[in-house]
Amino acid sequence: MTDDSQPEYSEHQRMVLDGFTDKRQIYAERAAIYKDNYKVVGRVMKALFPDGAPALIDPEDYDRWHIFELIIVKLTRYTNNWADPHKDSLDDLQVYGAILGALDAEYRERAADDPEDVSWTSEEDNPAPAQAWHPVFPEVGTMPMLADPHQPLSVPRRDRRTP
Repeated sequence: MTDDSQPEYSEHQRMVLDGFTDKRQIYAERAAIYKDNYKVVGRVMKALFPDGAPALIDPEDYDRWHIFELIIVKLTRYTNNWADPHKDSLDDLQVYGAILGALDAEYRERAADDPEDVSWTSEEDNPAPAQAWHPVFPEVGTMPMLADPHQPLSVPRRDRRTP
């Protein structure tokens, strides 16, 4: 310690501390644009899923959820800047929407290639067995799609649990 009670830092420790200074600048820049968006997203998700988020069981669920959350983040960032729209958020929103649509199509195609390997699909295409369930709406037996509510997503059965 020096005489003025300030700790002495090694060169490495000073580099770490300088890194935090850089992060303060990044936070200040982002906060000026996005406000406190991290406090808004949870309320939006609660409104979209008032009974709780769907069960995320296999990697495909997590892939879709990840992109879905990014869409919500970009949408709320855009709305936080309604008076001066943030073009990057709108551009990202469109890209993530395309990614989510491609994931949904890929999983539907995979399920169509092997109809025996699905746990939820439309009753018309593949009648659900008596033990089929949905993590949010067990009485329904199908998983509703956000992108197209008339086309429930088919998900591989082998990675699903039964209650």
